[in-house]
Amino acid sequence: MTAIYHKIAHVNYNSKEHAIVTLTQGYLSFKKLTENLLYHELLFPMYRDHHSSPRWALYFPYPIEWEKIWHNCHNILATETTKTVVWEQIHLNFFTQYCHNKGSGAKDNCPLCHTIPTARHHVILSCPFTLRLFSEIQPYLNLIHPGAVNEYEMAFGINGNTPSIVLRNWITFKLRQCISRQEWIASKHPLANHALQVKKRLNSQFRREIVHKYYYCELHHRTDFFIKHYQFTNSVVRITPDEIDTADVFTL
Repeated sequence: MTAIYHKIAHVNYNSKEHAIVTLTQGYLSFKKLTENLLYHELLFPMYRDHHSSPRWALYFPYPIEWEKIWHNCHNILATETTKTVVWEQIHLNFFTQYCHNKGSGAKDNCPLCHTIPTARHHVILSCPFTLRLFSEIQPYLNLIHPGAVNEYEMAFGINGNTPSIVLRNWITFKLRQCISRQEWIASKHPLANHALQVKKRLNSQFRREIVHKYYYCELHHRTDFFIKHYQFTNSVVRITPDEIDTADVFTL
């Protein structure tokens, strides 16, 4: 944050609240300082050449459209927790079994797939546990937005901003969040049924966040937003006078 201090100046605003001055927005009240503005207007130019960029370039031997990837990361349906997990994974700035092995000199197996991880992005792209779950979730994803899951989507999401792409990215980001959490759980409880726990957690969080968003949109008279992003297909949610019914992502 200190590296962008020259782009921000603190000033008094109506003697009651603080504001900042940006090069693109002029005077801006803190009440109007959004995550989107912070990252895209102030931080994005610095993170364009983040240390993870050349490391990903070694894995994907074609131009990577980072501006679109950062847009994918700031998914309008995702919670801040989900965005943070994906943001850290894309920056290769998250702790995994590979990091533990590298730091300690150990050669311990991944607690999810029981093979020795050879790269930090093991749990994102090459872990058999992750690959199996993405294979099982594929039929549901096809109901949202057709297309086979590939390594690019597993790493960065699908580029685009249509409702179907945004919803599919949200679901795969949620899956990544659940897998990342389960890696830590598996290191403490190796004998648990980790695949089942991931599926249950994703189904539960999927339903809870959709129901919460529905009531939020209803309260703020934004049902148009809910219809646009969730009800463009019958595969996700069905609203009746008596209940909000969501389809499970995973069949248990």
